[in-house]
Amino acid sequence: MRATRETTDMTLTCAGCQNNPRVSDALDFLASRAQRATYGALAERANGRAPVSVMSDHAKDDRHAWIVNGDTGLPTGFSQKPPNLIVNKKIIRSPAELEAFLASGLAR
Repeated sequence: MRATRETTDMTLTCAGCQNNPRVSDALDFLASRAQRATYGALAERANGRAPVSVMSDHAKDDRHAWIVNGDTGLPTGFSQKPPNLIVNKKIIRSPAELEAFLASGLAR
């Protein structure tokens, strides 16, 4: 997947994020807080997509690595991961928990 850099805010985005700003906002906030969330937790924000496909149209880079498999705590299909990925042991596991976390920081 080809990633592009927006000139307005220099946020690295991919086609999946460009198609769903709510997912992009969540990814930015999770990355800024070094907080992992499961594919299932993000599914509702991704227009109700099935957890197995929620990140299928997104880049495989550090920004997207914060969405993880609930059993392993790791992103699926990533060859490299952020060095601080597992520093925080907590993993957000439900859509309600994710929305509360995002609201705590006034993420969109």
